Amino acid sequence: MQMIDYKVPGGKLLRIKAEIQDGKIDKVMILGDFFVHPEDAIEEIEKSLYGCPLNKNDILERINRIISRGVSIIGFSAEDVAEVLLQMK
Repeated sequence: MQMIDYKVPGGKLLRIKAEIQDGKIDKVMILGDFFVHPEDAIEEIEKSLYGCPLNKNDILERINRIISRGVSIIGFSAEDVAEVLLQMK
């Protein structure tokens, strides 16, 4: 499992652990110094990324689908997560 620490510009520390297989996200954990409400939404985001092709549009679509249900995130954005995951190719 790869791990990347990313300091979000003007934000918090974002740590992503992920396993990439055959160009898809096999496992992912989103950790760091941020706030998500409701708290279990971070698990929903992680689960939504399982099997996701490693490309920006698919990653953003899956994360934004969860966020659009009224999830509040302070300290990182869907774009930040996609940027870090794409570094794991």
